[in-house]
Amino acid sequence: MVDFETFLVSLEENHDMSLTLSYDVAIREKQSEKVAEALKYNRRLKELHINRSGIGDGGVLFLCEALKVNQTLTELSLRNNSIRCLGASYLSEALQANKTLVSLDLGGNFVGDEGIHHISSALKENVCLSSLSLRSNHIGNLGAGYLARALELNSGLEVLDMRSNNIYNLGTMTLIESLKSNSSLRELKLDQNPFDCVGISLLSDCLSVNKSLTKMSLVSCAIGESGAIHISDALAADSRLRSLNIACTNLGDIGVGRIGEGLKLNSSLEKLILDGNRVADVGIVQLASALSCNGSLTELSLSHNKIGHEGAKHIALALEKNGNLAKLSLNGNRIGDAGACHISKCISSNKGLLELNLSCNNIGKIGINHLVKGLVPNYTLIELQLDWNRQVSLEKVHDILERNDARRREKFAATLSGDEAIPWNRSRIMFVGEGKVGKTATVRSLHGEPFISEWDSTIGAALSRIETCPFGWSTVPCREPTENTVKFAAQIVLKGNTDLQPHIAAETLKFSNGRNYRPVVLKKLQEASKIFTTTPGFSKSQHDTLDTRNRKVMLNGEMKEVCVEYEDEVGISKIPANINSRLFFDTKKEARKLSLSLWDFGGQEAFHAIHHILLTESGLYVLVFDMREIIHANNKEARDNLAFWLRSISIHAPGSNLIMVGTFCDSVEGAKDLERVDSNVRDLVELYSIIENTNSGLSFFPIDNKSQKGILDLRLNVEEIIRSDTAVKQPVSIKFIRFLDSLLSFREDHKYIRYSDAVHVATTIGLNTNEVDEALLLFHQRGIIVHLNATEALKSIITIEPQWLIDGIAVLIRDFNIHSYDVAEIKQSGLEDDMKNLVEKGLASRDLMEYLWHNFEFDYFLDLMQKSLLLSEWNFKQEKLYLIPSLLSNESMVKAKPNNGSIISFDFSESFLPSGFFQRLVCLCVEYSSMKSNSYELKLPTVRGNLASIDFGTYKVQVMQGENAVTAAVTPNDCGAVASTALSAMINKINNETMHGRLKWTVKLDGVPISAEDPASDEFQNDYCVDLGIFLQGLV
Repeated sequence: MVDFETFLVSLEENHDMSLTLSYDVAIREKQSEKVAEALKYNRRLKELHINRSGIGDGGVLFLCEALKVNQTLTELSLRNNSIRCLGASYLSEALQANKTLVSLDLGGNFVGDEGIHHISSALKENVCLSSLSLRSNHIGNLGAGYLARALELNSGLEVLDMRSNNIYNLGTMTLIESLKSNSSLRELKLDQNPFDCVGISLLSDCLSVNKSLTKMSLVSCAIGESGAIHISDALAADSRLRSLNIACTNLGDIGVGRIGEGLKLNSSLEKLILDGNRVADVGIVQLASALSCNGSLTELSLSHNKIGHEGAKHIALALEKNGNLAKLSLNGNRIGDAGACHISKCISSNKGLLELNLSCNNIGKIGINHLVKGLVPNYTLIELQLDWNRQVSLEKVHDILERNDARRREKFAATLSGDEAIPWNRSRIMFVGEGKVGKTATVRSLHGEPFISEWDSTIGAALSRIETCPFGWSTVPCREPTENTVKFAAQIVLKGNTDLQPHIAAETLKFSNGRNYRPVVLKKLQEASKIFTTTPGFSKSQHDTLDTRNRKVMLNGEMKEVCVEYEDEVGISKIPANINSRLFFDTKKEARKLSLSLWDFGGQEAFHAIHHILLTESGLYVLVFDMREIIHANNKEARDNLAFWLRSISIHAPGSNLIMVGTFCDSVEGAKDLERVDSNVRDLVELYSIIENTNSGLSFFPIDNKSQKGILDLRLNVEEIIRSDTAVKQPVSIKFIRFLDSLLSFREDHKYIRYSDAVHVATTIGLNTNEVDEALLLFHQRGIIVHLNATEALKSIITIEPQWLIDGIAVLIRDFNIHSYDVAEIKQSGLEDDMKNLVEKGLASRDLMEYLWHNFEFDYFLDLMQKSLLLSEWNFKQEKLYLIPSLLSNESMVKAKPNNGSIISFDFSESFLPSGFFQRLVCLCVEYSSMKSNSYELKLPTVRGNLASIDFGTYKVQVMQGENAVTAAVTPNDCGAVASTALSAMINKINNETMHGRLKWTVKLDGVPISAEDPASDEFQNDYCVDLGIFLQGLV
């Protein structure tokens, strides 16, 4: 926080991304104007906090004028600034114009009901704001009503803070009713509002309908025993709530008992706060009973109640059975020494509890001794708080917790250097379908982002990431982190807590009495030192270090202080000291989390050619289509497009999970239209395996991205499908995760690395070549890297920035009618004719390619696209060009048999002819002709999207693409057999390298069936074909 002058200078200089003005620094109207003027032109600031500065409505006016034009600010806090109704009207206008602000805090002002009327009007239009705090703003039932009507239409707001207002039952009723149709709100805070159990009953009914709300806070609301019944019913109905704070709500024993009954049937709640509810031993019985069987709760707080030793006994018995609870707070109760004795018994056997707070519980020396005895066999508890108890020494407790810390580090280090494996919970979702059907809008909806009607179509593919645990999805940065090993190791340690038992070996460690020992813990830490120095995320500059010179370790049941002598001080000193309760607690909470890579593929035909690079056999495919096109009377094109995608997925990913999603649900009229769509879809998928929408009895999932209809159900079904995928459950070695982090650490300087370099890195981790290939395939299938292994040349490159690769390819392969370049800029560069040649003839000059790839690595992309058969050299008449057939448009084909020529037909109707296959055949033909031009005077090839006439020197071929067939007309007639041999070799190469060898076809020469296999070796002895074999081998 800074004074006003410093604050204003920072704002004007445009350097900082976050600015906070010091509290109680008054801003006069003239100063507000200066701040607003600076904000208009600031292009860097993301967060602005002006709290308790008295800017009032006048100051807000200036700020709002700036907000209308500012395009960078995402978070604005104006707490305690005497903003009233007029200021709220200014903010309303700004929110309707601003498209970047996602968080607005207006807490502690005087907005009132009429002010909320203005803000609610903005919320009906604004889809960008995701967090709004209106805490302590004198809002009553009328204001709640205004807000409710806005929530019915709003699809962007996720967090709403309405604490400390004047909302009674009537206002609660209108607010809650709106949540039945709202599907975006995730967190609602209604603390300290004067509604009672009637409002709570309405809230309970809403939770049974609403499927998006995951966090709720009702602190100091008059819930009481009656309201607890409704809360219990909501929990029993297994609502989507993951966090519930009902502290200080006058529940009493009966109310908490009711909550316990609901918890027995609940499988979603992870955090429950019951502080200050006058709970005594009687009320704990039901809660403890629920705790013994509940498998979802990880955090429970019962602080500042009246729990005595009997209540502690019931809790202890429950913890002997419950291994999921990680954090328990009993701070400010009355358990005493007897209660500590009961708790100590459960501590000795419980392997899940990480943090326990027993502060202020009148525990004396006897209780502490019992806790020490319970801690001796426990190697998992990280934090035990015993503050404000009777004055006794806690040295023994601290010693044991230090011992636990050493054991945990030992296990952590051993895990890093070991080869233990657990499920990774990682998968990939691929969104495919034609252009403009709503794929990107569907991805945005799954991310929780608002619908934007005017959205540019995807070029190539767009990557994003989501992390999801049951009942909640959250967007995370697309760029893969490089600290995966730390969390993965923590997961293994938590899963293997029962193995954290003491094992002492005698060997060279000096005590003051001269005896020499060396505990295994230090040996393993030293063995792991190299791991920490090579694992990304571990460095002395980023972490505190572990002091291993003077340490207390457990030897033969006794704590001994040791002075360690070791050869490599630097290695051990790099062990990070922040292996603490937060790391393990967060890891435990995230145990059920899935990490998903989302790939949104461009639907234009030009992009079909790159599918073999990007489509993988593992993951979930989401085939998106526009239902309006299916119910149209003339729906042949829409049906054909769906059939194409179904066939394409069956070739590239047979046996993969596939669901179909129909968009624009709100434009489809009723059940009859849905039935028509379903009937059409069922006809198409009859030969394919898809996962149906069993909840609605449909073969697909109907959604509407604008109204968010069906989005939550789609989320839940997608998550269920992925969680049941055997590939996701497959254990993955921690060595693989270390290898991944090592690969990704190269991204600071490189977008790709050589396979040989990856093997070298893997060798230091302990992976052999077969394991390297297995790991790279896993990372490729999960969408983290791109590694093609169809040929040795492709295998030699590992792309560690997939979006960079896609963007680079899409520089050339795109639909120029939709995604064109700046004509003026191209003209200014002197490449106007080159661009025209590319767009019209599919021929790219080296100068143009270097210009378009100026932000990429030219040689890398040229080599990759040539080896992937996406382009070919065009070396005719001293022209050095490159042909990209996928850019060419089709034209009417002539099927007449040429004079004195032969006809070769390749019939793919047994499988199908994928998009991009013919273009790759043209690439091979043109490049082979280019090679032959060194020996012959050849006619320049004529190439279109579905037709090519190519001169091979001794014979000429006209190849044509039909529906599931390729036809070749060959002249002269006596070269038909040679041409069929050459074309068969090329087709086999394309099938094996880009279609996984899964295509099937028959070959006829002048109507007579011949072999479709690779040509026999004796055929290649023909002078016409011997150089073809050399040519094809040269492309490997």
